[in-house]
Amino acid sequence: MIVSIAINFALGPEGSGLLSALTENPIAQTAIAGFVSGTVATGNIKGGLQGAATAAAFFEVGDYLNGKGAFSGNAAPGEWSVQGVALHGVVGCASSVMAGSKCGSGFLSAAFSQAALPIKGNDVVSGTISSMVIGGTASVLGGGKFANGAETAAFGYLFNFLRHGQYISKEEGQLVVEEAAKWKGTAYKLVGPNSEIKEFGDCSGTTYKIYDAVGDPFEYKMARQFGAAADQEGFPFQRLGTNDARQLGDVLQFDGHVAIYAGQDSNGNDLMWTASTGHKQYELQQIKFFGKPVIGTFRYQVQDGH
Repeated sequence: MIVSIAINFALGPEGSGLLSALTENPIAQTAIAGFVSGTVATGNIKGGLQGAATAAAFFEVGDYLNGKGAFSGNAAPGEWSVQGVALHGVVGCASSVMAGSKCGSGFLSAAFSQAALPIKGNDVVSGTISSMVIGGTASVLGGGKFANGAETAAFGYLFNFLRHGQYISKEEGQLVVEEAAKWKGTAYKLVGPNSEIKEFGDCSGTTYKIYDAVGDPFEYKMARQFGAAADQEGFPFQRLGTNDARQLGDVLQFDGHVAIYAGQDSNGNDLMWTASTGHKQYELQQIKFFGKPVIGTFRYQVQDGH
């Protein structure tokens, strides 16, 4: 089991570049990694095919939850949604049955592991180990084997969540907010990517420059383009689901406007750093007083070599 999961780790999100010589298709890369891992774990081709199917299924669940690939442009439920937990359970059940085990133990191992996603953090090693422990324990509770549950949960974590990008940590989000505070008082001017701290800037340009300053760059997008860009492959922001809690540093999109989420004040009011025509400068505002509803919340995803 340990060897097969190590292969998942090496050929999965941490080593997809190793498979790029064979194919650039992420689903194909995922299936190949699952096939190699399954073959090693079982010693036969049947196990390899099961591994390929399981890995590819978890990847497609990730596409659906994150509004990517074939599901681009659709409303994204988010990784921490009820749908996310349920769909992981369904894939776990199918994988368990293919291996000749019980549906229930496979469902519980994958579902419990996904439900615990918010407490796993972004560290790949600890996240994988946590998934194995949670999935294995849940499998035993469901009458299955620890090893089978641990492997199923690891597949879900590596081939869904991590293959779709790791979110920046809460600490990194705090750095974004601290950088945004340095722009306080910067005059409003519609200059886009030419925004300059303490001189002038607009909502999209300041956001672009602030993220670049903390080492999380992205291709400049106008405010109205931001959500559509995040729904496409290659743009390093992920649209959060309606059930996902906001984190410091998240980008908020309004109709024709973007801002950086800055947490809450002592009275529980949500705050944001932003530049707007109405206030004429970059400042901290209460979201409820902006006058428009938030239509999307986006979190930066850690890129290779981050």
